[in-house]
Amino acid sequence: MPQRSCCAIAWPAWKCWAVVAITCAASAPMFAQHTIVIDERNDRLLRFGIPGGMLIDHFVCEGLGGLDNPRAMALGPEGDIHVTSQEGVYTYDDQTGEFMGRLIVTGQGGLNSPIGMTFDSEGRIYVCSAGTNEILRFTSRGIFIDVFVKRGAGGLNRPHRGILFDTDGSLLVCSLDSNAVLRFDGETGDFLGYAIEPGAAGLDGPTGMVQAPDGTLFVCSYRSGAIVIRDPDGTVRPMWPAGEEPIFRCEDVVLQDNGTLVIAASNTVYRYSRAGVAQGTAVSSGSIPRDWKPVSVLIQPPESETCRADFNGDGTLDIFDFLAFQNAFAEGCR
Repeated sequence: MPQRSCCAIAWPAWKCWAVVAITCAASAPMFAQHTIVIDERNDRLLRFGIPGGMLIDHFVCEGLGGLDNPRAMALGPEGDIHVTSQEGVYTYDDQTGEFMGRLIVTGQGGLNSPIGMTFDSEGRIYVCSAGTNEILRFTSRGIFIDVFVKRGAGGLNRPHRGILFDTDGSLLVCSLDSNAVLRFDGETGDFLGYAIEPGAAGLDGPTGMVQAPDGTLFVCSYRSGAIVIRDPDGTVRPMWPAGEEPIFRCEDVVLQDNGTLVIAASNTVYRYSRAGVAQGTAVSSGSIPRDWKPVSVLIQPPESETCRADFNGDGTLDIFDFLAFQNAFAEGCR
């Protein structure tokens, strides 16, 4: 909860109201989106501002809750941030970074080296088990259901960060060592073919993946440093001409609301337009930590669209907010 500013009841009302109004104006930056980045080498999550890329804080401190070798993250249906790590799937509050528990433990259902994960419309969790070349399914509370995609189905070999449900309901999975994006039935887990065939458009070691609202698919090609695109009509093409890929060790990709691609790679986080035009970095040069390894990125939704001076939460600023403010102070404003 955002802290509320308090003033003495003995102050004239106009002074107290001024404090409330100033609180509202000062709180505007709280409503901006942030970029959260996994620093795998230091077992932590860092938060950066949008725009500008200034380091805000260590959103999840090193090793919090036992976090060890974090690999990927996703927003759950309830808004919490889930992080795959050496020991399973950890859950953190999406606004404070507070550790909320380990949702899934490595070994459940044979889970080995968990990495990418996604959720279906009923809140069930699908986790890439890279060590067994399977996709495992769990309830929203972390209870093992089944092996949804059987070992090696369709040539699945080291499923990675990229896993999502396509617009037609099928499950797409990046298969690192088969250089392809595989398609599975979203109800049965049966192999249906390729979303992107092996090596298409130079795809070499697919890792992260994101889908735009129009169905366009963007896939990180780790070994070639490229982004491979699958258009809504099924056409597969590279974002940049062969030999002109500007990204080294492309790990993960997400989309901002404005359509900008945010790409974790090597030792920084890049920003590109959908047409492949460089737009700088999502991390300012003065905020880049030493000896870090960014491997996964997530756009943190705004905490609220409501001004913090709207004390009674009715969507307007008026005398009733001041009265609610006085009551809060009298009861012990926190």
